[in-house]
Amino acid sequence: MASCSSIKIKTETEHLLYKFYTEEKSEREKLQSLVNDLKGQIEELQLQLKTIQEQKLADPDKQNVNTEKPMPTEYVTDEEELVKETEWVRQKSRKKRKLNSSPLSSPPQQGPESSEKPKENVKVKRQPTPPPIVVESIKNYQEFYDLLSTNLMKDSFIMKMMNGEKVKINSYSDDSYRSITKLLLQNNCLWYSYENKQDRPIRVMAKNLHFSCLPNRIVEDLTNQGYKIEEAVNKLSWRSKEPLSMFMLSFKKDEDIKKIYEIKSILGCKVEIQPLKTSKLIPQCKRCQAYGHTQKYCSKEPRCVKCTGKHLTRDCNKPVEAKPKCVHCGEPHPANYRGCIVAKELQNMKNKNIRKNVPVPNSQGQANKNKSPSVTKLASKNVSYAQMTKGAQPQPQSLTKPVNQNMDEKINTIINLLTTFDERLKKLEGSTKAVTKPKNCSNG
Repeated sequence: MASCSSIKIKTETEHLLYKFYTEEKSEREKLQSLVNDLKGQIEELQLQLKTIQEQKLADPDKQNVNTEKPMPTEYVTDEEELVKETEWVRQKSRKKRKLNSSPLSSPPQQGPESSEKPKENVKVKRQPTPPPIVVESIKNYQEFYDLLSTNLMKDSFIMKMMNGEKVKINSYSDDSYRSITKLLLQNNCLWYSYENKQDRPIRVMAKNLHFSCLPNRIVEDLTNQGYKIEEAVNKLSWRSKEPLSMFMLSFKKDEDIKKIYEIKSILGCKVEIQPLKTSKLIPQCKRCQAYGHTQKYCSKEPRCVKCTGKHLTRDCNKPVEAKPKCVHCGEPHPANYRGCIVAKELQNMKNKNIRKNVPVPNSQGQANKNKSPSVTKLASKNVSYAQMTKGAQPQPQSLTKPVNQNMDEKINTIINLLTTFDERLKKLEGSTKAVTKPKNCSNG
């Protein structure tokens, strides 16, 4: 009996296991079929995606037309509630408009004019006007004006009388400036001018470059490096006039300044590029020996630096042993001597004008504020406290009147006075010689 019961149990368990196996197998087959279906759908979707991408690349305009037509939607808003919610924004914006007075903060206007208004507010960079031209020895102003007006446009220049026989011409454009200078040269007029800011080259100093280097080789090397260089000039010592190991390089005005300061070597030598140091001395012309301009922009009558003759210094035949004579003061020194009385006086005038333009430091201003008014009055008038209490105050010294004329005008007036004085002395010498000659003949 026991064996029969065990056989039944085995058969039942086997039957259950078989049933479970068959059910699991059917489930696996279903899952496999689903997986296959999903794989097929994925492949179809991938094919559709490829076709859509190809259509987009082929016809982008059609896709844009289709996408730019969204379905119309209608919104309903409560106007009263909207006004309550946005009232604080409007009030705030009004306050901002009152405080901000800049033209750019104004609200933009609708229409085509709104896009053009910002262009009107853009500041146009003002181009510098050409330098003035000073013409000397004008005997007849009417004839000189007729000469300019017949050859030039009347609105292209304006003139101003400086002193005596001197006229300053201001031109409004580069073309008129060039035509005026050309006309003055053709008519042998005595004039001078200054360097034009629009045509001014970029100048720097190249240090640690041996003075034996040739300027043309320096220019050639820098042009090969890609720089727009015009000239190279060796710097000389101010006192001994010996050549120094530095060169002044002049580049074209349209050259990049940052690129210039990136120069590392010239002719295989490591150099240092530095900006030029501005000289505090008054410039002096090497042609006419006058102060205030240079020989490059001078067309006046030449004067010798050694003998005051009316010729260039290089054409002078005066021996080296002979004593020189100054054009300005007549003393026995060359005209370019900075110890000359005229040079010192003009330099002092320039230094005074520079000091007037220097602003007062804040520390001095703060110290003056802390002082009481009575102390400041005493300090300004140089009055002692005893004099203030007695009431006996000294009369204030007469202040020198401020000079309103330009530095150039002052320089030229002094030079003109000196030249006229020198010419009068020469005339007196000639007249005395003419008077003494007949007497000597009669005595003989």
